[in-house]
Amino acid sequence: MSSRGYSEYMDRFAAPFGLTRRPNLFQGIRLSAYAAVIVSSIVVLGIAAHFGTIFLPNLHFDMVVFALIVPTVTLVILFIVMLRSQPRIDIFALFILAALWLSLGAYATDFIGHVECFALGNQRTPTKNGGSTSARGYCYELKVIEAFSWANFAILTLAFIVLLMLIIRVLAHGRQTIWRESISELPWFGQYGQPGQPIYAAGYAYGGQPYYQAQPNYGYGGYAPNIHMAPPGQSMLVQPHPGGPPTITPIPNGPMMPPSSYAA
Repeated sequence: MSSRGYSEYMDRFAAPFGLTRRPNLFQGIRLSAYAAVIVSSIVVLGIAAHFGTIFLPNLHFDMVVFALIVPTVTLVILFIVMLRSQPRIDIFALFILAALWLSLGAYATDFIGHVECFALGNQRTPTKNGGSTSARGYCYELKVIEAFSWANFAILTLAFIVLLMLIIRVLAHGRQTIWRESISELPWFGQYGQPGQPIYAAGYAYGGQPYYQAQPNYGYGGYAPNIHMAPPGQSMLVQPHPGGPPTITPIPNGPMMPPSSYAA
């Protein structure tokens, strides 16, 4: 079966469950968010490097060094996780980076947030080796660091929340190994994964009673062709085959054992 035919078959199979497949949607959104953070980090790193050349090591040491460390760490971590990562690695990296940018944003706000740059006029700020630079230009550059710091914090925090929601959603469907899988296999909301990804099998609701998906009617007199629904008391095991149609095997749901049987 061709890849197009396989895709159409899987789409028809997933239709009764309200699922759609848009390959790499999560991966595209994830990379776009990381690209925005990388661009902001490069801007902050460039300004901080300029400050380092005119102030270090004697002036504004703490602010300049911290403004150098945060974007550098961000760029290193993001380039690594963009090449290869797992959900557990991404969630930890996002938490650490969001905390770093929160700290830098708060530090920059405390350092320059109360200053009105336009009011500085032609004032000068001392630099190393007895030099000086425009106080207003220095103020504006610090404001840029402050703005991009808060922007990166917002993007990373939102990415952390969305990633956590996606992981919880997948875990709720019984896919307990998602923490160790590739981050590219994590499906977006309303998706069922990439081609070759197994459909989540039917399970038990709270109380040990099996639950079933409603069977939609596709017109007068019957259902759409090539749609396999699990009969009562059974689950459907779907095993995709790239060279042919998937193998669909019904698996009986075993009876729930009473608690007393575990003690024996």
